[in-house]
Amino acid sequence: MRHTAGGGGTTNPWLEIDLGADMYVSSVLIYNRIGVGQDRLGQLEIWVGHASEARTTRCATYSAPATAGPFQIECSSYGRFVSLLLPGSSRLLNIEEMYVHGSAHAPPPSPPHP
Repeated sequence: MRHTAGGGGTTNPWLEIDLGADMYVSSVLIYNRIGVGQDRLGQLEIWVGHASEARTTRCATYSAPATAGPFQIECSSYGRFVSLLLPGSSRLLNIEEMYVHGSAHAPPPSPPHP
């Protein structure tokens, strides 16, 4: 795991999880911090890429309410690195936990509609 430095807020703070190999990412589950500051999460983006800090596919945008969650965010992408990014200036990234759900292979495509 890698992330931006803390402090009084920064522009576009991020948290990156290395899955160790390219994987199909189906969703991301985020637990917000407990107690004060739950409004810090707010507007967020989930990105997937094949190299560290190379966010190539934005698979989701989400506006998190000021609660502890959890927030299940659907994603349908393939890559090794999954990033949570808070767009904007003076943002603080402070969550309790983040889980990436998926598998080594993408699910089969849905059958065509008749």
